[in-house]
Amino acid sequence: MVRKSKVITVLKNEETDDEIIEKRFRMTLKKGDRVITTGHGRTKNWGNVVGIVTKRRGDKVFVQWEGTSFSIEDEMDIKEVRPDDGVKINKK
Repeated sequence: MVRKSKVITVLKNEETDDEIIEKRFRMTLKKGDRVITTGHGRTKNWGNVVGIVTKRRGDKVFVQWEGTSFSIEDEMDIKEVRPDDGVKINKK
């Protein structure tokens, strides 16, 4: 007996994985959370920079970056940062 596979169509209005992840982070980021850059927008060439959220305003996150000499917070779009899971990435 041979099973026939069903044809699956993808709707044009479906959300992408990035949009789903963005919505999840939008709900979970709060003051005091550690974040890391995602590589979108301004953070494209930043590498893995870690910071602490100082405040939230809608889709904007204000971050104080670790290891920098700046004492002010940086206004970032929600797509440019994600929660830091604490796993270090080893680069060769």
